[in-house]
Order: sequence, then C-alpha cells, then structure tokens
Amino acid sequence: MKTNLIYAAVVGGALCVGFLMNTEKVAAAAAPGSDPGAPPIGKLVDVTVITWPLSTQPAFKINGTLIAMQPNWLVVNEGNYDHWIPTDKVMDIKAAK
Repeated sequence: MKTNLIYAAVVGGALCVGFLMNTEKVAAAAAPGSDPGAPPIGKLVDVTVITWPLSTQPAFKINGTLIAMQPNWLVVNEGNYDHWIPTDKVMDIKAAK
C-alpha cells in the first residue's frame, strides 16, 4: 500500500513538472503582441473556394491581400479587383507570415 502511494506521488509530480514545462514553451513561442487567432488582414493570402458548401472539391483559388473578414464575407484584393467571397464557400485560407 505504501509503495502504491509513493508511486502515485512520483507520477503526479512528474505530470505537474511536464505540464509546467509545456506551458513555458507555449508562452515563449508566442511573439509579444501577436494573436494567433486574429485574422491576417493586410497580409497576402491564398483562398481556396468551393462551389457548394457541402462539396469537398476545390473550384478555384484566389491569391491577393485580405482586406476584410466579416462573419459572412471575405474581401480579397487581387490586382485591380476586390473579390467578395461568401464564408460558406471558403475551403481554406493560407496566409503569408
């Protein structure tokens, strides 16, 4: 019984140390002032568009600068054109760093 308690304490301590080390790595990896969940407005993006919300086949890609990201629309500037893309037609977005 005593050995089981010692074993449980050692395992619990190791888990706590591992958790604390992992949170330090995550905090160090994040650049100050950057929010990884923020939309990449003003950055170059590649938007893959599908033809139907339930489809998995990409129809085409748009490469340009993301101007706005609203709940229902993305606005991407490509040269002289602004593309208004419904969000239910967007398969994925790749943004440049």
